[in-house]
Amino acid sequence: MYLLNPRSTDDTDALYRRFHSARPFRHWLIEDFFNAEWADRLIAEFPDFERGNARNENGELGGKSVVERIRDLGPAYAALDDLAKSPAFLSWLSASTGIPDLLYDPEYFGGGTHDNRHGQDLDVHVDFNRHPGNGSHRRLNLIVYLNKDWQPDWGGGLELHSDPRSEADQVSIIQPLFNHCVVFETTEHSWHGFSRITLPEAEHHRSRKSIALYFYTASRPSEEVAPTHSTIYVDRPLPERFHAGHVLSEADLQEIKGLLARRDQHNQRLYRELTAAQNRVALLEQSAGGNPFGHAARFWNGSLRFASRLGAADRAPMIREARDAFLPFVSHLPPLVRQPLRRMWRRMQKPAPASVVADASPATTATTQIKMKCVLCGNEAAALQQVGAVAPTHPGPFQVNEYRLLHCANCDTVRLDPTPNAADLNTLYCGSVQFSDDTYTAPERVAQILDYYTHCLTSLKLLPKPGGRCLEVGAGLAWVSRGCKQLDTKIHTTAQDLSDECSLRCPWVDSYRVVPVEELATEQRYALISLTHVIEHVPDPEVLLGELNARLENEGKIFITAPFRPIGWQPNQGISAWNSYSYLHVPAHISYLSKRWFDQVCQRLGLAVLHWSQEQDGGQAFEVVLGKASAAAN
Repeated sequence: MYLLNPRSTDDTDALYRRFHSARPFRHWLIEDFFNAEWADRLIAEFPDFERGNARNENGELGGKSVVERIRDLGPAYAALDDLAKSPAFLSWLSASTGIPDLLYDPEYFGGGTHDNRHGQDLDVHVDFNRHPGNGSHRRLNLIVYLNKDWQPDWGGGLELHSDPRSEADQVSIIQPLFNHCVVFETTEHSWHGFSRITLPEAEHHRSRKSIALYFYTASRPSEEVAPTHSTIYVDRPLPERFHAGHVLSEADLQEIKGLLARRDQHNQRLYRELTAAQNRVALLEQSAGGNPFGHAARFWNGSLRFASRLGAADRAPMIREARDAFLPFVSHLPPLVRQPLRRMWRRMQKPAPASVVADASPATTATTQIKMKCVLCGNEAAALQQVGAVAPTHPGPFQVNEYRLLHCANCDTVRLDPTPNAADLNTLYCGSVQFSDDTYTAPERVAQILDYYTHCLTSLKLLPKPGGRCLEVGAGLAWVSRGCKQLDTKIHTTAQDLSDECSLRCPWVDSYRVVPVEELATEQRYALISLTHVIEHVPDPEVLLGELNARLENEGKIFITAPFRPIGWQPNQGISAWNSYSYLHVPAHISYLSKRWFDQVCQRLGLAVLHWSQEQDGGQAFEVVLGKASAAAN
């Protein structure tokens, strides 16, 4: 809290009263929010416009640039990030607004630094009301302005509206002045925007700079709860000068065209969101209604293969064919039929594998100690600690329905036990469980994801040289390849996956290979190999890294991101520390690797760890860069 100006922030009772008495909705304004020296440092480290993401919600380049990953901007912004997530600051913010249990957003979704150029404005709107990643309720906007000597007639003032659709609309305007901080509630009636920036020609080098932090809660008062929605805009009306008899100038005509174009953009965005929602509903209705046609072909072909193996001495292939054919089909039967079949299937399960000792049943506590070989580091008598029992986090007819998480003290990894079998993984990825990527096609989400990967490519010096080659493993929508092409179209991109579901949707990929990694030619070498949220799905990650090493140029790099564990997590915390479905996904996520494991494996494979960070997504994901040990030594 030492970064705040105590003269402005100490009296939380006064701030609370000001917040609740403010109109047109609850807010307060603090002048001289940060101490002066630190505010100046924030200006000095403010990113250039070109560094940020300047695409709007429709995917078009505009006059607003956003950088969400503020921690990477410099020491002042790292300190700001530390402040924003500190219990002391969150407690102070709750006390000054009366909103308890506020949550920090490690993703800074929609927030971060905002840089608005001459001519930019922001239509009046209410913000999205749920975090798109974890569903928490958005409650507060905190904005700090960094504009010295800003003049009111330059525009850009924050407008707070009572009801922009009403002729009785009441508007309060807050000027974006240096080191002024405004905090306002996020509700279904917290309408706000800012007026068009109209800088004098001599001041066009300036821009409207601000830092936006958004805070959430796990729940909110029932009277404030509304259906989940994205940002809702109200289009600006015609200026007052337009009236009967007014003669249009060329500037008037261009302004009208701009207003109509913006209205069309808002309508198109809403149409895309509505279409995506309707598609999701249709899929849910199909599943709920027991419509099995999505798997009819697999059922029929699998049945034929099963019949062809009847009478064979080796029954294992026959059982696999039956399982692959029937399980995905069963998952789409009506619940009254499906549930008894699932119970019968569970009763037919084999006994627990030998690795599960008598005193380590699924009901045992997280403090259970186990001595056996760690399948990740190979230690024959590893000290394993049971983290907790877990069941599949997505409904499906899995062969194994009870797992446990084991932590190895030797390599500091956490893995599922037993290792999921091939049939369950096939069911998960190719059978009954289908994942929708609608979230990742919205323009604002696309821009956010690309901003992250292009930043990694440049800041970690991963980008191949012009004409160089990039291989993306488990590519899906091939975000790294897309980032490479965005930065340099001369880079040759290859994507590898086991499914062709996305292959036709990635025009930025020069070659999309639907084969296992080991079938990629070893004579083809790559300057960059990426695995983004892939390695956690692999039963033997060391073998995979060996395959990739054989295809890596001498000076090449391997870039990996994957789910981790919350920073400071200990096995005796059990699984309670994982607070997101995305990071504890059973049985899809087989292992949660560590820096120590990478150090051990790299030594065996002739690789070296060049970069390690576990700060992504609040410490629940890591990024690591590997290179040839021989090249690193030079």
